Formats: sequence, C-alpha cells, structure tokens
Amino acid sequence: MDIIGRHNHYVNSVVFSPDSQLIASGSADHTVKLWDLNGRALQEFKHTDWVTSVAFSPDGKTIVSGSYDKTVKLWNLKGVLLQEYKHDKRTTSVVFSPDSQTIASRSVDNTIRLWDLEGVLLQEFKHKHWVNSVAFSPDGKTIASGSDDCTVKLLDLKGVLLQEFMHDDWVTSIAFSPDSQTIVNGSGDYTVKIWDLKGNQTQEYKHGDWVNSVAFSPDGQYIASGSDDETVILWKTPKYYRVQTMNTFLLGKIDNNTPTGRFFTNDLFDYNMPGLIASYLN
Repeated sequence: MDIIGRHNHYVNSVVFSPDSQLIASGSADHTVKLWDLNGRALQEFKHTDWVTSVAFSPDGKTIVSGSYDKTVKLWNLKGVLLQEYKHDKRTTSVVFSPDSQTIASRSVDNTIRLWDLEGVLLQEFKHKHWVNSVAFSPDGKTIASGSDDCTVKLLDLKGVLLQEFMHDDWVTSIAFSPDSQTIVNGSGDYTVKIWDLKGNQTQEYKHGDWVNSVAFSPDGQYIASGSDDETVILWKTPKYYRVQTMNTFLLGKIDNNTPTGRFFTNDLFDYNMPGLIASYLN
C-alpha cells in the first residue's frame, strides 16, 4: 500500500486520468489536488467550501470539480480556471459526456444541469427531491438520473423525458451498460433493478439493506452492487457471487422457484487476496 498524498480534511472524491498517469482528488479542505503516481503534487485548485466530486474529461485535457460552494469549476491541467458554473444550492456530483464536450452537474437544488465548455447552460432537468446519481450513456445520446423522489428518469440531451422508472424508496445509484441499452439502479428499497430503454424492468435482485452503489463490468456481463448490509455482490443470472467482510465470499445461485429468489450456498471460501474473485466468474 502506498500513500501518494494527503489533504487536510476528508477526501470525498478521487479519479484517475484516462491515461492512468495522474490522479485528481477532491477534499473537504476546499481543494482539488493533482498528483502523479509517485505522490508528487502537481497542481492545487481552490474552492471556498467542500469539494464533493471531481472528474477528468475523457480526452484527458481538463478536470471538472463540484463543491458545496454551489459552483462547478472547469480547469486545465496547469491549474488555470477555464469556466465556472453555478447552482442554487450545493453541488454534489459532476460528470463529463463521452465526447468531453458537455458537463452534467447535480445538486441538492433538485436539478441536473448540462453545460458546454464555454459556460453556457444547455439544459436543466428537475426532480421533485434531491438528485443522487446521474450518468451519461456510453454512446452519449441519453442521460439517466436517480432521485430521492423514488424515480429514475431517462432523458435525451434536449431535455425530453423518454422514460420514468419507479422504486419504492430513494434511488441512490445509476449505471448504463457498455452498449447503452440497459440501465441498472440501486435503491433504499433494498433492490437492484435492471431496465431496458423502453421502461421494461427485466430483472430485480435483493440486498438486506439500502443499496448505495451499482456498476456494470466493462464487458457488460456482470453487475456489482454495494449495500448498507455490508456486502458487495456480483450478479450474473442464474448465479451470483457475494463478497463479505474478512475477505470471505460465498459462491451460490438463485433458486428461481422461491418468491424472493433466496440465496443458497454451494461453497464457502476464505481468501486474503480478493483479486482471486475474478477467477470464479466464468
């Protein structure tokens, strides 16, 4: 384990550059820091309140940061502020479009805002409550957002609502499949749900508590979900893989004949090398 650098308060966000040569970190100490892999601090960018989110543009030329100071800031890698965008309340997350030309920001003002690189507000989408997650589809044609209003909204870049999916509790996290044809989301209703772009729910998985984060594998074959039940689970119907505390994971399958798809253990493994999990995914 290598500690490459330190902030003076909580580190809220960290991200690699697309070429894997740089790391950007955002902190409650009001700064964004840019590091090389040897731990050398290359630049420091300033906000006036906690930095909640940082992202590299896919072309690797710029960094965007969001902050509790209600701003979204666009920087080049030399630390020069290129643009500053405003929300009405705290900014909680920022993300680039796949072509690096558009920035999406979300805020506790219940909005998602799309900006171009010249500082122009392109679109504003609204939920009825806080927006917890926003994602561009890999093909750059659509945006998905999840909110405390229990909805997932699928929109095109002009702001047209294409679909709306419902949960029974907060929607906490959203991700697109690599082919842009499927959406997965996690919720406070303990579920992971999978949808097609027409609004049809194609699968549902259960945790024992709130689901806080979901992600597709790069090949689109697996979904990972993390929960307040202290587990990370990898799903692939009809089998799934659970990573538990103490580096223990269970290999099992879903019994589709039960109402809830209960989990039955086939084998129990205890390894000190979590990377070995990948060898059991085939």
